[in-house]
Amino acid sequence: MDTSGSPSRPQRIQRPRLVDVLDSIPPGGVGLVVAAAGWGKSVLLEQWLAERSHPSTPGPAVALVRLGSRSADPVVFARQLCRAIGETVPDFDPDIGELVAPGPGGLGPPFLAELSGRLGRLDGPLDIVLDDAHALGADPGLAREAAEALGHMGEHLRLVIASRWEPDVGLHRLRAAGRLVELREADLAFPGDEAAGLIASITGAEPERDEVELLTRRTSGWAVGLSLAAQSMHTMDDPEAFLAGFDGTDRFIAEYLTGEVLNRLKPAVREFLLHTSVLPWLSPELCSALEDSRSAAGAAEALDYLSSRSMFITPADAHGKRLRYHQLFSELLRYQLGVEYPELVGDLRRRASHWLEEHGYVSDAADQLVALDDHEAVLRFARRHGPEYFARSESAGVLAWLDSVARADRPAELLVERMAAQVAAHQSTLAREGYRQARSAPNLTSGQAAALGALYACVGLDDLPTSEIERACTDADECLQEARAAGVEVPDFLGIGGADSVEAMVAYMGAIAEFHRGRLHRAAQRLERALALPGVEYPLWKISALSSLALVRSLAGRHTHAVADAAAAIEVTSEVASEHHHAVTHAHLALAYTAWDRLELDAAVNHLREAEVCAERSGWSVDQALHRMVAARLDWALRGPEAAPARPLFSAAPESLPPYVVCETVACRLRLDALGGNFDYGSELLGLAPECASLRPLEVDLALCRGDLSTAETMLGDWHPDPHDLRDLVGRSLRSAVIHDGTGRRREALDDLAVALRKAEPEGIRSVFAEVPGAVALLRSDDRTAGRGYARSVLEVTTTMLRVAGTAADLVEPLTEREQDLLPYLPTRLTNAEIAAELYISLNTVKSHLRHIYWKLGVDNRDGAVERAGDLGLL
Repeated sequence: MDTSGSPSRPQRIQRPRLVDVLDSIPPGGVGLVVAAAGWGKSVLLEQWLAERSHPSTPGPAVALVRLGSRSADPVVFARQLCRAIGETVPDFDPDIGELVAPGPGGLGPPFLAELSGRLGRLDGPLDIVLDDAHALGADPGLAREAAEALGHMGEHLRLVIASRWEPDVGLHRLRAAGRLVELREADLAFPGDEAAGLIASITGAEPERDEVELLTRRTSGWAVGLSLAAQSMHTMDDPEAFLAGFDGTDRFIAEYLTGEVLNRLKPAVREFLLHTSVLPWLSPELCSALEDSRSAAGAAEALDYLSSRSMFITPADAHGKRLRYHQLFSELLRYQLGVEYPELVGDLRRRASHWLEEHGYVSDAADQLVALDDHEAVLRFARRHGPEYFARSESAGVLAWLDSVARADRPAELLVERMAAQVAAHQSTLAREGYRQARSAPNLTSGQAAALGALYACVGLDDLPTSEIERACTDADECLQEARAAGVEVPDFLGIGGADSVEAMVAYMGAIAEFHRGRLHRAAQRLERALALPGVEYPLWKISALSSLALVRSLAGRHTHAVADAAAAIEVTSEVASEHHHAVTHAHLALAYTAWDRLELDAAVNHLREAEVCAERSGWSVDQALHRMVAARLDWALRGPEAAPARPLFSAAPESLPPYVVCETVACRLRLDALGGNFDYGSELLGLAPECASLRPLEVDLALCRGDLSTAETMLGDWHPDPHDLRDLVGRSLRSAVIHDGTGRRREALDDLAVALRKAEPEGIRSVFAEVPGAVALLRSDDRTAGRGYARSVLEVTTTMLRVAGTAADLVEPLTEREQDLLPYLPTRLTNAEIAAELYISLNTVKSHLRHIYWKLGVDNRDGAVERAGDLGLL
């Protein structure tokens, strides 16, 4: 490029007074640099960081996060933040960024808690710099969440935010605490001496004092305005005339750039600027891709020329390998390109998109097609890259592309793709509305209807009623058969669709509907059939099917197969998706539930932690409710009966959850209450799960605790477990054993116990024994069985767990809360009537409670009860 007659190479004007201000940020404080575009925020940060890196003035480690258009997605922001910290802090694990869930939930508690813990353990001070923080989006939620989290992590951490507008991060509290240092436009404005140095670095000559004063006054010290004016002064024949008519408004700057700067550039320079204005950033290779006549070496020479002669180009990354135009400058260049060469815009953007896509800059490549408003090209692009975005839980990015080219007359093809992205991004509310819009689209084909039905059914993984899932599956299946018969194409939405994929989705969601109704065996059968379909070869469908199959098998006590299915799902996930992808949630839940049922409590805690991360990432209320159910059981086993009730029963409104989940959650809470001696089954809880099969064993247990063996036996006869549900079969045999033993039929009781052990042993089922303490007591009393094989291991783990949980393992049934209140009076000399007066209950009630206490303790009088209760540690 010919550079003759060009001004001398400008120097970055050092601004030590502003660098000193940033240095004054207190430990644990926040620095805020707020100004509109072109005021030199990024340049100031570069100078401050350069000063910090000088050997003579070493400072804390610095994590510089340059934010961009994708950073408004919490998933992307978390990864950028953690990657920046990891590059400067060797022991920091950047993979914790994967804890953020896609969707509207922000950064989320799991990520913030892990980030806080890791930053709190740093050995030395750290400064985190968020440049262009306005890129976090117009919604203040993400910026506030990030700033509040990073701004409250100890004295060793400082946060610096540079933004075009003031972030809503509670500045008044920071000011009041003396923890905020601020730089605004008035602070960033160039005073006379700095302005003179800037102008001289561009024009190559010292300006006159009155020229500096005029330009500084007209531009209010705006860095870009001064720079642009200096460029014009260098090329004007009459600088005085230019200065006399100079106006510093945005409109003037735009007119000036067009009429005075661009028009006065050499043609080769001007052409390069206009052509490359469509690019998100500049590199020699990318720039050369736009012009056949220019090599990468030629583009590098052009960029060096521009970089050395203006402040319009700044680094776009921490290493300076990529550059970018100042935003206002690039916007004007793009406008001028459209005015002068409208026929080139499409070709330049398509060339740019092709190069960016080919070199792995997928999001930037998509932005080029979106800028052309070419919905067909965007659709093709979304299908090419939909699978990888889905695997990384970043489908919100694909949805943004499709929304950007949406029109009032959206074709059905676009509506299908858009709904697929909404489902993949866990935007359930938008997906339901998208389904209604798409179904009413004109000229909808049977193939498109089949795809829509399958996608709509998938919304049922979150908050769709079970009946609606079933209806959607039926509709999708009928449309699919019609499309296949007529040879109609089924859309390959996001690159993961097509007829086979839709068939697999329908089969999977049909199984989920069975699961939601509590038909575990039928759900397992349907999942097995789904795994045999060709569409399940798509890895994430296979992960989902294996993961859910593991869960339904685990819930039914089929733990051997459940563990194998879960391991297979996790293995596939590690190969093709992020470690905590939502598709593997059920696998971790299955492993946690299996470990709980086997009373391998440490393993259960670890697996449950993994399940929690996955459930938080999906945000699906069903998975979170299942997680809470298992967590409540572990709380009780590890910390006693007071811990489990403290955990909220539901994370979502019960009416929005599937019947089986509500039923199992209620039954779990009531079971834990019962084991803790609380038999006051609230009508409110029971009303949430009317006619729930899982409550049958609880009704038997309640009758046993009342000492009503006849009613207990009648209720047991009315309980008919699914023959494929091993846990229920074991539980029924154990309760039958307690009833037979209590009614003097010990031989039958021991036979029942043998049946339970025989069914439980192959799968390692143990928790069911802990749910029936009377059966544990019976097993301990049988000398022939207690010390042998599986019975011995059951006794060891259940006895230990029951003692931790506050339940005496040698009791036929746990004492009720009222019976526990009465027990301390037995060693006293008070009569039954006096005890009744003390407790404000009737004499007959005292006598009834005493009969139950004697029966449960295995004694027949008051003295025996005192002795036995003392042996058990109850007194």
